[in-house]
Amino acid sequence: MDRERVSAATLATVATYRGLSSDKTKRDALVKDAACVAFLVYVLDDENLEVVKAALQTLWSFCEIVEYRASLMAVYGILPALQNVEEKFVLFAVSEIFD
Repeated sequence: MDRERVSAATLATVATYRGLSSDKTKRDALVKDAACVAFLVYVLDDENLEVVKAALQTLWSFCEIVEYRASLMAVYGILPALQNVEEKFVLFAVSEIFD
């Protein structure tokens, strides 16, 4: 499978999770689905900014419900992944300013 098709499939999956998370009644199931949350954390390192943005929006929607925050913080790799996104964003912003 070539990189474009993988990226498109990844974006489609994240977009599906994003759409489901917009329904507050479905968030509980998504947060409890370890594969869903682990996938969202994993794709935070994706090269496609649309994928990263959709994953961040989905994780943010989970965090809107205070009771979910502790379980999200317990997901392996979430903090380093978020820190990596922050560093990439800063580097991207700086490169845009000085280009």
